[in-house]
Amino acid sequence: MSQERQRIVHDLTRHEPVARASTGEQLTLDELTAGHQERAASPLRGSLLPPPSPPAPPRIPPSEQRVIRRSGVLALLAAAASVAELLAVDPVKEPLRAGGVALLCGATVALTVTPLLLIESYRRRPGLAQVRRRRAIRRGLGAGALVAGYMAFRVAGIGGPTWLLVATGLALVIEGALTRADGAGS
Repeated sequence: MSQERQRIVHDLTRHEPVARASTGEQLTLDELTAGHQERAASPLRGSLLPPPSPPAPPRIPPSEQRVIRRSGVLALLAAAASVAELLAVDPVKEPLRAGGVALLCGATVALTVTPLLLIESYRRRPGLAQVRRRRAIRRGLGAGALVAGYMAFRVAGIGGPTWLLVATGLALVIEGALTRADGAGS
């Protein structure tokens, strides 16, 4: 290895500008690394410079970010309304209002789970945006429907934990079939 290359590598590791041999100008770190990136086959790059950083994860498109933010705000509002109504309602005297609270709790769960599923799907595997959005919304609504249905049945005095397990099992089977119909697995 020539003395010039050794000096460049040494100065690259110190992150300081290097003087050009012929003109006396200062080279910046970016200029040096750009010159070395052009010579990718060079043994200098493979052995002494750090490996290139992995590609950044895909950014969530602005339309999806709006859906996530709006769902989060609506989930907070629905949670506040649910708590207020749960503390104020007497399910024995007002079963209709208690059913409304059950639906509100289901909406809270759906609005909370949907953006979390969207974020997780972007973190795990980039793919078709329409399929991703459809699955996240469908799964969020399914979770909300399970919670709302269970609470409504409990207010009416029917159902129990076993019914919830059966409904959850059926929802998982249906979701598996729909996901398979969408293609490419979950």
